[in-house]
Parts: sequence; structure tokens; C-alpha cells
Amino acid sequence: MKFPTSTAQNILLVQKQLILRNGLRVLAGILALNISIGHAESQKVKETSETQTLAASVNGVPIKLDELAPQVHVDLRKYKKYGIRPQDDDLLKALRMQALEKLISVELIYQEARKLKIDNLDERVSEKLSEIQEQNGEHEGFDEKKTRDTLTKNILIDEYLIRNKLKNTEPPESEVKAYYEENRKAFTRNESVRTRHILTSMAADATPEEKVATRKKIEEARKLILDGKPFDEIAKTYSDCNSASGGGELGYQERGYMPQAFDEIAFSLETGKLSGIIETEFGYHILEVLDHKSAGIQPYEEVKDFIGRYLKIQLTKKAMDGHISALRKNAKIDIYL
Repeated sequence: MKFPTSTAQNILLVQKQLILRNGLRVLAGILALNISIGHAESQKVKETSETQTLAASVNGVPIKLDELAPQVHVDLRKYKKYGIRPQDDDLLKALRMQALEKLISVELIYQEARKLKIDNLDERVSEKLSEIQEQNGEHEGFDEKKTRDTLTKNILIDEYLIRNKLKNTEPPESEVKAYYEENRKAFTRNESVRTRHILTSMAADATPEEKVATRKKIEEARKLILDGKPFDEIAKTYSDCNSASGGGELGYQERGYMPQAFDEIAFSLETGKLSGIIETEFGYHILEVLDHKSAGIQPYEEVKDFIGRYLKIQLTKKAMDGHISALRKNAKIDIYL
């Protein structure tokens, strides 16, 4: 990562965010922690200069208000990505509380992780520190001690999750197969083809001379492929489509995704054969079908990895929810929001 150099405060915040990004990537992003926050409403807080800067304390360890901002910012960006611009105060309050609950979970895990004995901890921290310094160079205001402390937290948390089987929990294959059999209809697919193409484009109002030149270009490309030149290399040279850099690869498409003239050839052409020249509103195409999947229920072999990943997330989330819940029962948590 690249450390900012504007102020000492920003540097400190970035270093603290190492634990947020690495810890929460596991705890919140992958495991999707789901923690009850009902107890927050019953808190009665004294208005002091200290509590006004705090969001919470976990067994006496403070979590400051400014530590919530990065996670809230990330959540707000998710809304904006889909054109939603949340301005509602209740929503912002909910996002802050959500961020706080994640930080509380990280702190609970870290406090337990500090009890671990890791023989090569210092060596692992030094190795990670060297990687950061090598990738980013020296920066004004870079605090090696604080960064080392943060890296130590990351490694301790990661080791704790592994030792308590809260990370990378693989479901048995028998459960994957059982899930498939019980949900076969969910894996129904439509007919689709995987294609690659070359397009020589022309405007809708192209002159006769422009049409001739455009067709000549696609004819040259087709001849080169028939003469043995690799399709992907010709696509990169001749195609006007943005798929050219990928060798013309379009991936899988169902009927109706591409223009009708394109679809008619794509769904009738034998796999591995080069088409003739196809004219659409975009210009002239030639295509090759790389794979053709018929409609029906997807075979187990095609979906087992997807099911495995899904069940892995569910198993890990369930284990993490229970683990965090147990830690909270034995912890003293004060929330000041």
C-alpha cells in the first residue's frame, strides 16, 4: 500500500486501517458477520470529553469514532455504485453502527489472539514489513513501530482463525453432492454458446465505397484464418470490437443476447468451425463457436465448485457467529454512539 504524507494523523489512521482491511476482509467481508446490536439503545453514557471521541470500549480498550469512517465510506460507495445516493441520517447511523460492530468483533478476536504462542512471530512480521517497504519505498512520516504493531495484530488474528477452524472451512464432498441433489432445479440453464468473433464496423450511413472497404477487411481476416493463422492474433489486428484485446472472446451467450443474424449462425454452427461473413447493424462479423451447451440441468461436475464455495461461506459464517457470540457473553462492551 502507499502511505499518505499529508499529516501525521492521516499516517496513523492508515496504519490502523491495516487491521481493519485485513481483519475485516476475513471477519466481515468473507464471513459476513451478523451481530445483534440491540444492547446499544440501553446504554446510558455520561457526556464527557473522553466519551465524545469514543465509539465504544471492549474490555477497556477504546475504539475511536474516527476509526469508523473508512468502513462507512466503503459501504456508501456500494450504494453510489448503483446510482443510489444515501442522504438519510438513519441510514448513515445504521452504517456507522454496522462498522462499529465489525470493529468490536475484530477487537474481541484480537484480544483472544494475543494469548497465542507463535514461535516465529517476529520473523513473520519482519518479512511482511520488508515487503511493504520494498513495494512502497520510504515515505515521510512512516512509523515503522506502529506498522510493525499492526502487522503483528494481523498475523495473530489470522493464526487464531486458523487454529479455531474459523477460516477456510471446507465442506465434505458428501454435503456438496447432497445440496446439489436437493436443489437440482436451481441449476437449470438455458441453451448457450461460447463464441469468439472479429468485427469490422461501419456506420449506419456508410457510403457504398465504405461498405466495400469494410467487407474487404473482414474477407482478408477470414482468409488469413483459413490459411492457418491463429484466430486470436487476427482478431487483435483486424477486429474493431472491444473484445479484440482478448482474441475476440465473447464468453457464453444465450439466444437473444446478440443480433438475430449473429445468433442464427452461432447456434447452428458446428463447434470449432469458422463461419462465413455475417452482416449486422454493427458491421461485418466472422465467428467461431468454442462450446455449445444445451438447455437443461447443469451436471454436478460443472457446479460442484460453486456449491462448495457457497457452503464454505455458510459453514464459516455459522462458526464465526457462534464464536463471536460466545466471546461477547464474557466481555464488557460499552457503546457510546
